[in-house]
Amino acid sequence: MSGNLLFGGIIPFMSCDDLIRAFIAVEINSDIKGKINLLQERFRLMGIRAGWVKSANMHLTLVFMGDINNEISNKVCTVMDTVASAEKPFFCEVRGLGYFGKRDKPRVVWADVTGDARFLVDVQNRIYTSIRPLGIQMDDRPFVPHLTIARIRSPVDVGKLVMGIEEHKEDYFGKFDVNNLILVKSELEADGPKYTILHRSVFSASGQAV
Repeated sequence: MSGNLLFGGIIPFMSCDDLIRAFIAVEINSDIKGKINLLQERFRLMGIRAGWVKSANMHLTLVFMGDINNEISNKVCTVMDTVASAEKPFFCEVRGLGYFGKRDKPRVVWADVTGDARFLVDVQNRIYTSIRPLGIQMDDRPFVPHLTIARIRSPVDVGKLVMGIEEHKEDYFGKFDVNNLILVKSELEADGPKYTILHRSVFSASGQAV
C-alpha cells in the first residue's frame, strides 16, 4: 500500500516550476527518540551548545534531494513505490555515538545504525540509482546509515564534546522496524526545519528479509 498522505496519489497544487526542498527517509520509533533526547539533555547540562535535533524531526535520511519540482516529485514517488514493492521488512538497531569532521572541529554528532543495516544500504542504493537519471543533484559520497542528533555551528568546547561522545560510544538506544519509505518536505523556519510527509511507500514483498 502506497500513496500520497496529503493529497491521494500525486502532489498537486504545484506547477513544474514550483520547488520543494525534499528528502527520502525512514522513520524512527518514539522509544529510540526518547532515549536520544535524554542523552541530548545530558550534553546540554554539560554546557555544550549545538543545534540539537528535536525528537519530532529525528529520522534516517536515505537520499537528500534538495529543491525539486512537482514533476520530479511524482517520479520520485513512483521510484519509491517500485523499490518498496520488492522489499521485505527488516530491523535495524541504534547504538553508540560518533561524529563527522575533524577531532578538533566536529561538524555533526550522530548515533550509529547497525543490525540489518546491509539491507538499508541496498534499499538506499536502489533508490539513488533509480532517481539519479532524473537530474537531481545528490551527494555522491558513500551512504553511511546514521541518525543525526546534533549539528555544530558555533564555537563549542571540543574537548568536552568529544569526551562525552567517547563516554557514550557503546550506548544502546533500541531496535526499529524498517517497513516503509517516506518522502518529506522540509521548510526552513526561524525555530528550525518543519517536516511534512508527502508520500509513503510500504514494503509489500511477503516474509521477512533474511
